[in-house]
Amino acid sequence: MMTSVIPTKIIIVEDHEVVRLGLRQLIEDCEEFEILGEAGNCRDAMTVYEEKKPDLVLLDLMLPDGSGVDLCKKMRASSHRSKILVLTSCEDDRCIFDAFAQGIDGYILKNINGEAIISALHDVAAGKSILDPSVTQHVVNHMRDSSQSKQEDLVETLSAQERRVLEQVAKGLTNKEVASVLNLSEKTVKNYFSNVLSKLYASRRTEAAALYWSYIRRRESYPYPSSGS
Repeated sequence: MMTSVIPTKIIIVEDHEVVRLGLRQLIEDCEEFEILGEAGNCRDAMTVYEEKKPDLVLLDLMLPDGSGVDLCKKMRASSHRSKILVLTSCEDDRCIFDAFAQGIDGYILKNINGEAIISALHDVAAGKSILDPSVTQHVVNHMRDSSQSKQEDLVETLSAQERRVLEQVAKGLTNKEVASVLNLSEKTVKNYFSNVLSKLYASRRTEAAALYWSYIRRRESYPYPSSGS
């Protein structure tokens, strides 16, 4: 007997009607997703968010009545907790870091194709943290310019197993996937990664991942990974 797919419930926050329509058509073609509503400004977005209680918000940062970053802050202060994937044309460092400071789950740019948007939605819905490759470079450059090398070097204070867990998380794996790869229980992975965040003075998976890849490149000249790889 076939089991039905429980779709991820999404709201779209985008001020351009034509773009919203394109995103709706793109997403509606995937049975894994269900669009509960959409909004073109911060005020309407917050109303839809509180009424519909989506699993995931696809959000532009440039809105006519305020900043998408401020909207993220309001959503995070709400009793309902959704995953937030930013889809924007803004590559400004302040946009990027302010958005991550509010606890978003992913940041992708509008110059990617439809397939990549769907892939990012799948990854964020599955608990992964997504960084557009060019955004990853912004993160790393910021760390370097802000004399963050000491924080990167904290990777060396991790135990061998903690570093193995961090490496898999930095590749975009969920705790469950890391547990499978390393033959550990999911609870053990959570404990290890909690220690990793504490030792790196990091608050989120994306921050820890950026620190890890920056450390690897600086120490061993490895290339940065693609988003979600």
